[in-house]
Amino acid sequence: MAETDALWAKLGKGDAAGQWQPLICHLIDVGAVAERIWEQVCSPSQRAWLARSLGLPGDAVGPWLAFVVGLHDLGKAGPVFQLQAEPGASRVAGAGFPGERPSAERLAQAPHATVTQATLGPALQGVVEVSERVVRRLAEVLGGHHGAFPKLGAARTITQDQVSVGGTAWAAARTALVRRLVQGFGVPVEVAPTAVPGLAASMWLAGLVSVADWIGSDTRYFPLIRPPRERSPGRGIAGSDRTRAISR
Repeated sequence: MAETDALWAKLGKGDAAGQWQPLICHLIDVGAVAERIWEQVCSPSQRAWLARSLGLPGDAVGPWLAFVVGLHDLGKAGPVFQLQAEPGASRVAGAGFPGERPSAERLAQAPHATVTQATLGPALQGVVEVSERVVRRLAEVLGGHHGAFPKLGAARTITQDQVSVGGTAWAAARTALVRRLVQGFGVPVEVAPTAVPGLAASMWLAGLVSVADWIGSDTRYFPLIRPPRERSPGRGIAGSDRTRAISR
C-alpha cells in the first residue's frame, strides 16, 4: 500500500520553499480546531440543537464533529491535487502513488473540495456505518468549505472519472486517512449520526468547516515543516496553538 504520510496539504513558497504540510497533519489540525470551537465557543443551546440535528447524544457530537470537519480536505488525496506541483509530486510518486501531472483544465474540472464530496461515501465504507442520506448531506457540506458549493452534478461527474479520483491506491489512501482520523479523535463509531441535517444545520456546519480551515491554515500557529523533521499526527498537535489561534 502507498504511504499516506507522503501526501501533502500545502507547499511552501518564496522563503518557505522546500517546506510542506503533511495532509494528515492538516486534517487533524482543522478537526481539532473545530472541536475546540465546539467546546469553548458554542453555547449549551447551540450544542443541544446540533446534537438533535445530527441525531447524536450530546457526548458524541464533539468527536464526530472533529472527525467530519477533519475530512474537509479528503479530496486532496487524489492524483489531480497531489501531482500538480513539485516537490510534492515527486515525493508522492516515490511513495508508490500512480498518475501524471494534471493539466490546467483538469485542475479546474476537479477542485479538491468537489473531489472530497465525490469520494467521501466510498472512503467511509467499512470504517463507519452511516446512512447514505446522511453521508450525502455531509459530503455536500464539505464540498462547500471554500465558501461556494459545487455545481449540481459536479461531484457525480467526478465520481465517474478515474483520472480525477484515481484508482485503487488512491481509494485505499483515502480510507486509510479516514481510519486515522477515527482513531485520532476517538470517534465512537458504534454511535453514528442518524438524522440528516436540515438546511440551517447544514449551513452552520459549512460555516464551521470554513472557519476551522481558515484558522487551521494559519502558519503562525500551524507551521510548515522542512524534511526530514516530522510532525507527529495526533490529538496533541499544537494544542496550545489551537487555543491561541481561536482566541485572536
